[in-house]
Amino acid sequence: MSLYRKLSCFCAASLTLTLSVTGFSATVNTFPFGGINISAAETGSGAQSTLQYLNRIDYPNNAKNLSDCFNNPTQCTNYFGNFPAGTSKNDSFSGIGMNIVRLPFRWDYVFNQIPTSTKINELGTDTVNSNYLKPLAKNISNLLNTGAIVILDAHDYMQWNPNAGAGGGSFGKIVTEDEISHIWGALVNELKAQGVDTANNHLWFEISNEPNHMSASSAYNLDVAGLKSIRSQGLKNKIIVEGTYYSGMWSWFKDEGQGVNSDAFKGLLAADKEKNVAVAMHQYFDSDYSGTQANCVDTTSSVLDQSFFNKLDDWMKENKIDVILDEFGVPGDKDQVSDVCAKDVNSVLNYMHENTVSYSDKLLTNSSGGHFLGWTVWNYSPVYKNQIEDLTPGSKAIDDIYKKHLPTV
Repeated sequence: MSLYRKLSCFCAASLTLTLSVTGFSATVNTFPFGGINISAAETGSGAQSTLQYLNRIDYPNNAKNLSDCFNNPTQCTNYFGNFPAGTSKNDSFSGIGMNIVRLPFRWDYVFNQIPTSTKINELGTDTVNSNYLKPLAKNISNLLNTGAIVILDAHDYMQWNPNAGAGGGSFGKIVTEDEISHIWGALVNELKAQGVDTANNHLWFEISNEPNHMSASSAYNLDVAGLKSIRSQGLKNKIIVEGTYYSGMWSWFKDEGQGVNSDAFKGLLAADKEKNVAVAMHQYFDSDYSGTQANCVDTTSSVLDQSFFNKLDDWMKENKIDVILDEFGVPGDKDQVSDVCAKDVNSVLNYMHENTVSYSDKLLTNSSGGHFLGWTVWNYSPVYKNQIEDLTPGSKAIDDIYKKHLPTV
C-alpha cells in the first residue's frame, strides 16, 4: 500500500455483463488476468516477526502454506474468514476464478546485508537469512503449483530498510543500481537453490513496490538495473516495474516534484532484450490516493475519466508498453461498499478493458504491446485490518464488484 484463481485458461474471452451494486449500474468486462494480493511476507517489524505468516503457525486446521489459503478455505478458515465445514472450493479465491496472485516480500528480510555478488558461492555465510528465505521459497513453489500466475513483488519502496515493518515505515536508504543488480541476481539464484522453478513463465518478477523519494528517471534506471540482472541469469519471465511517486495511475502524467513517469519510462521496451516487461500502476480511491482514508471520493468523474484513459491508451500504444493495475482498492468494510467506491472501481476496470488483450497459456509474453493485462486487488491479509478491504471469497465486495471482472473460460 501507499504509506502503506487455479489457472485453468488464459484464453479469456471478452464478456459483457450488467452489474448493479448498491444503486450503481455498469457494464462490466473481464480480463485475461484477475486476482488478489496476499499480504503477509512483507509485514512485521522485521524478518523474524514475519515468519508466523509464512509458516502459518498462528492458523488452525493444518494450513501449511499460502497455497492452502488460495485453494482450500477449509484448511485455512481464519485466513479466508469463518467458513463452515465442507465449504466448497467455489468459495476459495482460485475457485471463484482468480488466476493471479501478487505476493509481496522484502529483499531486506531475505538478506541480512546487501549482497556484493549475484553468485551464491561468493556471498558471505551471514548474508542470507535462511529462516525467511526457505518458507518464502516454499510458498512461491506451492502457489505456482496451483497453476496461478505469481507476481513476486519486492515490497521495498526501492529502499534498504530492514526494520521498516508493514507499510514501509520510516524512510530508509535508496539502493544504488549496483546494489539492486546484486539483490535481484542473488535472489533468483538463492530461490533456484531452494527448489523454486525460477524459469517458470508463470512466475513474474516485480522489481520494487512503489518507489518514492526519487526522480522518475532514477526509478527507471533502478528498475532497468534490476531487470538486466534477472536477464543476465538467463531468465525470460515477465518483469514488472513501477514508477516514482508510488507509481500512481492518477499521477502518471503529473510532475509531483520528481519528474514525470510517462516521460522517463518511454524507452522501457527497448531496455528489455526479451521484450517481456510491463508497468504496474497503483490506485486507491480515497482523497489522497493512499488507501488510508475512511471514504472514497468520485475519482472517475474528473481525474480518471475517459480523457485520462484516452491519453494513457495513446501512451501505451505509442511506446508498446503493457500495464497491470496490481494494487488498488477502496476503504471500508468488505461487506458494505459505498456507491462511490463501487463506481470508482467499476469505471476504472471498464475503461481499462477497452484496451485489453487475450493471452494464450503458451509463453505469456507481450503481444503487440500497449495493452492492459488485468489486475490484482489489495488485499487479503492476516495483518491489514480495518484499513482497506480485507477481502474474502463470498464477501459482498468480491461478489458484487471484483468477481464480475474476473477471467472467463
